[in-house]
Amino acid sequence: MFNLTLSFSQFGIQKSHFQLYDCQIESLNNKQLQRDKQPIHLVTTKIRELLQYAETISVTPRTLTHPNAAVYNDGLDNENYDLIVRLDDVIVNQKTNNQYIAKEWLGVGTFGSVYRCQKNNSNFAIKIIKNINAYNLQAMKEIKLIRLLNKKQEHESIIKLIDYFLFKNHVCIVFPLLGFNLEELLQETKYQGLSLCMIKNILKQVISGLEFLHSLNWVHCDIKPENLLFTDNTAKQIQIIDFGSASEVNIHLYYYIQSLYYRAPEIILGYKKTCAIDMWSLGCVAAQLYLGYPLFQGTSSFDQLSKILGLISITNFGLISNSPKCENYFIRQDQNFELKPMKMYENEFNINLPDPGIQNITDIQELYLEFNKSSLRTIQEMATMEDFVDLLKKLLEFDPTQRITASQCLQHPFLRDFQFNINDILKQDLQFQ
Repeated sequence: MFNLTLSFSQFGIQKSHFQLYDCQIESLNNKQLQRDKQPIHLVTTKIRELLQYAETISVTPRTLTHPNAAVYNDGLDNENYDLIVRLDDVIVNQKTNNQYIAKEWLGVGTFGSVYRCQKNNSNFAIKIIKNINAYNLQAMKEIKLIRLLNKKQEHESIIKLIDYFLFKNHVCIVFPLLGFNLEELLQETKYQGLSLCMIKNILKQVISGLEFLHSLNWVHCDIKPENLLFTDNTAKQIQIIDFGSASEVNIHLYYYIQSLYYRAPEIILGYKKTCAIDMWSLGCVAAQLYLGYPLFQGTSSFDQLSKILGLISITNFGLISNSPKCENYFIRQDQNFELKPMKMYENEFNINLPDPGIQNITDIQELYLEFNKSSLRTIQEMATMEDFVDLLKKLLEFDPTQRITASQCLQHPFLRDFQFNINDILKQDLQFQ
């Protein structure tokens, strides 16, 4: 998945540098050597200086971190409190002397950056946390949870913890280097979506991992396509990653959790989190895998709630009336509640919201219409489409107390007794080079 082809430009060296040196050297030779009165050693000295300068540039390690200007931590961190990492930097666990050589920047998140590193010719992913106390504490909680999960059972759908340590005031967490994530998989399909067989394979593995996590009374809190990765590029085995936002069920968090497109309505309404919020997020992911684009593309919490209410019906209005944030979002009309106009919401809170996001579907039943447009459907898929839509409805139940659980999902007809041939699935979904 990663392009490891190196070029001069990646090292900060432009071809023009060498062309300039050639021109300068040629000019010196032509001009200086034509002057009999000028000592020849002046020419050779100038050439030597130019070559030494070129050598200095060429061996300067390429910075993997951006921005790369030194600001904090005695010049070790940038303006975002990220450790500045350069190509071939050695990241060391001082206690065990495990040494990881930085090779490539893989991505950035709220809590830090991830790099591909090598140790004994094996590749690993190292998550380097920002040098911020709150983030360090969150990272230690993530380490504690993954250690707990790995100790209880090495579940094949949960990322494995390889190593962890403190390096230059940064918490470092080492994981196996995995393959591509579900967002990248959708990119490969040009956002046309996946076959139901492929979706079955993915959902069954993710739900199995969530069932294990929820059995220990932990909530992931950030299920989304970017946090669901295949273990390699064969697209057979998938794992849940990034437990940085995970929390125990009985701990109330006083800030928004979950990425906006996958945020459960009860979180927007100010209720305490439960394991049900992961199931809502998974429902959003499942719909996106089929459609190719997010089901709810809100631009703010208000807009996200508006998109949800435009698609999902509410049978228990007590969820609205008892919401800690009922008056923020709703107007009471006798016994009913109506979402405030966007302008009223903006005026009350003295804010300007982004323009509303798009909403391509107004009813889950419209998935059938999308399905009928598909040129990839098979007889087997047509027979299971009804089960898929039924599972989606249960995952996207507005009332979290009525939402389907991970254990119940595994018994749903869409996933029960599922067998698949990965090669047949990939022929339908992707064209690998």
